Amino acid sequence: MKNQKKQQFLRKGEERGITLIALVITIIVLLILAGISISMLTGENGILNQAAKAKDMTDISSIKERAELVKLGLQIDDWTKNNGGQLEKLALVSAIQKEFPGSTASGSVVTTDDRYDIRVDNDLNITVVKHQEVEAGEIAITYEQRPTESRAVVLRVYATVEGGKTYEEYATEYLEGKEDGPEMIQIFVDGFNYTMKDMTGGMAMTWQQIAGEDFSTVDEFYQVAMASSGQYTDYKDMMISYRFVDPQGYDEQYGATIVCNGETQTTGDYADFGITTNGEYDITATKGSGTTGSEIADVSQCEVETFSTICESNTTLEIDGYKVTVPAGFAYGTSENVGHVNTGFVITDSVDSNGNSTGNEFVWIPVKEDLTVGNTGKEMARLQDGSSVNYRGVLYIWNYDPTGNTEYPWSSTSPSYREPDVVSRYDGGEFDTVGITKSMLQNEYNAMIESIKQKQYGGFYVGRYEMGVENGKAISKINVVPTSAANEETSSWYGLYAKAKTYTNSKNSVTSSMIWGSQYDAMLNFALTGNDSAKINSYEYGNYSETLLKTGLTETQDSINNIYDLAGNLSEWTIEANSTSNRVYRGGAYDDSGSPSNRYNGNSDPNRTDHYVSSRLVLYVK
Repeated sequence: MKNQKKQQFLRKGEERGITLIALVITIIVLLILAGISISMLTGENGILNQAAKAKDMTDISSIKERAELVKLGLQIDDWTKNNGGQLEKLALVSAIQKEFPGSTASGSVVTTDDRYDIRVDNDLNITVVKHQEVEAGEIAITYEQRPTESRAVVLRVYATVEGGKTYEEYATEYLEGKEDGPEMIQIFVDGFNYTMKDMTGGMAMTWQQIAGEDFSTVDEFYQVAMASSGQYTDYKDMMISYRFVDPQGYDEQYGATIVCNGETQTTGDYADFGITTNGEYDITATKGSGTTGSEIADVSQCEVETFSTICESNTTLEIDGYKVTVPAGFAYGTSENVGHVNTGFVITDSVDSNGNSTGNEFVWIPVKEDLTVGNTGKEMARLQDGSSVNYRGVLYIWNYDPTGNTEYPWSSTSPSYREPDVVSRYDGGEFDTVGITKSMLQNEYNAMIESIKQKQYGGFYVGRYEMGVENGKAISKINVVPTSAANEETSSWYGLYAKAKTYTNSKNSVTSSMIWGSQYDAMLNFALTGNDSAKINSYEYGNYSETLLKTGLTETQDSINNIYDLAGNLSEWTIEANSTSNRVYRGGAYDDSGSPSNRYNGNSDPNRTDHYVSSRLVLYVK
């Protein structure tokens, strides 16, 4: 009996012990849950912070919509229509300030009473960012994200000293008291050349070259050359609007040196940085006065693309019913947006540990062994008449046959569209820095065809972006300034042609070249079978803003099967010949609207050094 009671007592003690342990565990769990809840509420990505960000985004959207309605109202007004440029900009800033009671205006920025900055640029574009509170004389960094058609986001960064001068204020003060005459002409020419240098990489023009004839006064130039535009009532306003007033002095005194993502830009207004992956980016800015500031940008709108590891040898894949050859030294697209031939199969020569491309990118164009493109049945090339070894390009008419079904007639002696061939007026002459011969071009064309036909690689690669230059070599990368025939390193068609041969990858598995006309047409003919076919003959999608953009950063949907900037930014020279003096370039440019299928042969002599013409790389597998 005693033993039985003892056992009962022990069992009750054991039950008490289990209950205490359970209580301790419960308290610990509750504390952990409480910590998690607090973190979820107050952490960097917590609910409260995310809610605050969501409120900011909603407020920014609402403010921008109201400002845009003000702009629309002014544009409808007859007075505003007839008084554009700087006057219209100032009128817009004033009208926006009236729309937001309690707001203040400084230059082209209106700050609302709930502390948002509404910015108006020289093209009357409106942006809204949250105002950053800083002490007078200190630097304020604000930014906005602008998604592009590519995977990138443009991070537009503003760096201003609180209480400092805007460009308009600086320029107005600089011109105060200066009279029309030689001094004003010199200010105009210096400012014009400074702007052109930024745009083209180097230019110096006299007053006569700028205006077409000599003028003794700026006012005389304005009356003759600008009055017909109806935009300005005062030439000083015109000079300020185009930023031709001592821009270098402004940059030195008020312009900020901004560093983001390892890239440095100096600006008197804002700097655009292309960002290709989501994450946090450190921004620092330093003004000419020595004032510095820093900010962290949280980027979350990038369209992430993923790639395989680098292939050690040539790799054959079957994708969408096509044979694809991935050259050694390249990784291939694995995510939906870059992994299909029908919508643009992308390879890259460099990837990071997360599978993000960090290198040159190219898009596959399938060509069968019978030299027909994809499943279109259209030939890219064929043997020349009477030859069993020499091939020639098949070129298609697009201007009156938008289906690309009509071929240009071929004759080995005809001066019409053809390739491969020399243009006898220039090739071999004083402007030919390469030493172009017909046999050289023929051998290069045959080698490209051999890769597709005899070696059975199944196609070629075209640069995803317009050609750039990095460390003396040709590149095809997003977020770079494309090179042009105006740049010393790629001067004229000959310079671009020679530079295109310099691209190399780690395995030396490909041969690079300027794009042939038949390859350009093959690219378009294949695109006719895809979702972007309507863009091929359209004038709606290019960068025609009169401002050169970096590659792949257009917001105008200028992409066809993952190939960017075909309609606008820069036109692209090919190896195609026309007549005895022209090389053919394609597409549109930032200052000349055109569709991707446009074929230009007038004023396209290969010795020209035009700033609006570049080229595009192609690769074939060795």
